[in-house]
Amino acid sequence: MTAPRRYKPSKRREATSEARRQRIREAAWSVFARHGLDAATISQIVAASGASTGSFYNDYRTKQAVFDELLTDLLAQVRTVTAQARARADDLETMLQLSYRDLLVLILGIEEALPFIARNQHHIRTRLYELEGIDSLLGDIRRDVVRGVPGLSLAPWQVSLVASLIVSNGIETLLLLEGRDRIDVDEIAGLMTRLVIGGIGGIGSLAAAQQI
Repeated sequence: MTAPRRYKPSKRREATSEARRQRIREAAWSVFARHGLDAATISQIVAASGASTGSFYNDYRTKQAVFDELLTDLLAQVRTVTAQARARADDLETMLQLSYRDLLVLILGIEEALPFIARNQHHIRTRLYELEGIDSLLGDIRRDVVRGVPGLSLAPWQVSLVASLIVSNGIETLLLLEGRDRIDVDEIAGLMTRLVIGGIGGIGSLAAAQQI
């Protein structure tokens, strides 16, 4: 008995499918930026993408699935850009200054990114630490915190706390930028950096005092 032939999609069909998914993602981004995930509808996404309703359900099934994929893609970009920025320095203060600056440049360069973040802040906060890639991002930051402050006497859980605070600092700052007429990325990155460095200094002093 001969084995049944397996269907192998052609490269052309795969390219067409990916192009359709990309249109859906781009449409969903715009819809979520204007209405937020809660108020957005699949009908709005389908209409904006030009895809059929059936294609949407075949590719994503729910608007939450598209939203999560958009967040995962954005997180991957953030990880790459900020890691490259920190790699250009050896001390943590300069690392943070560069990485926060490049984060701001990245987000400001993406169309509708600030309204997307602002209108979906609850979902971003809820989903962020469940996304694929977040552990890698935090791991990168933990290693750079240790590298950037030689002799820092912090327990591993304290280093993890610092890494999470660095990420949270970035998110909260982005939320405050929506609607601002003037955004000076160097000034804002400097403020973000000083907040973190001051906090690390306080943690380090407390840890040292507890060892005496």
